[in-house]
Amino acid sequence: MIVNLTPHAVRIVHDNGHTDTYAPSGTVARVDSATRQVTTFCAIPCNTTVYFGISGLPAAKKGMIYITSAMVAQAAWREGRHDVVSPGDLLRDDAGNVYGCRHLIVSPGFKGDGKDGGDV
Repeated sequence: MIVNLTPHAVRIVHDNGHTDTYAPSGTVARVDSATRQVTTFCAIPCNTTVYFGISGLPAAKKGMIYITSAMVAQAAWREGRHDVVSPGDLLRDDAGNVYGCRHLIVSPGFKGDGKDGGDV
């Protein structure tokens, strides 16, 4: 099963034109952060941001993957989560708006759903 933890529908457009659409689940996974000003440069405030956790990401569950932003997915991978993916090869319309993607980006440790010899 695939759960979309982004605030937008995720449309995966296959080479044959078929599209799979995953509606937002209502929960949005986010990387937790704190920002503070550390200095100024030419009177412009210069801040630093520290990232320290993930909110809105359910516990891992066998047979389930979670679609998130790339930032959340990478943070989850650093925590050993291989069930978190992000949209890859984004497709844009003439105005530059994203309308879909061609595939999902997975962690190096991702094993799949068993149909290709692996298991989430």
